[in-house]
Amino acid sequence: MKQSDRLLPVANVAGIMKKTIPKKAKISRDAKEMMQRAASEFIAFITCKAQDLCKLEKRKTLTGDDLVLAVEHLGMPLHADAGRRVLYRLREGHQHDQDIYIQDSGASIHWKPYQQE
Repeated sequence: MKQSDRLLPVANVAGIMKKTIPKKAKISRDAKEMMQRAASEFIAFITCKAQDLCKLEKRKTLTGDDLVLAVEHLGMPLHADAGRRVLYRLREGHQHDQDIYIQDSGASIHWKPYQQE
């Protein structure tokens, strides 16, 4: 398998990046490619850990809960919490709700696609 086959489409990554910045802002080609590689590697890293957890339980099917648990095992509790919130919203039928809240010890981060005023 070629490395390029393992990468997310750069257009999709760029689209996500553009949603978080003002409309007039630009993103360089190298920034898009760097984020493409980083996001693809992040997904592979989490998925491998989740697959290891599934093997321990003698299961073949990877679930959203497995991914959340893998993120937590990898030392990213804030991201695991965000993953739980996303799973909850998906299960409750809020597929298009893009707000994600990450909270820990009084600090919170709220990500929402950039809104033009």
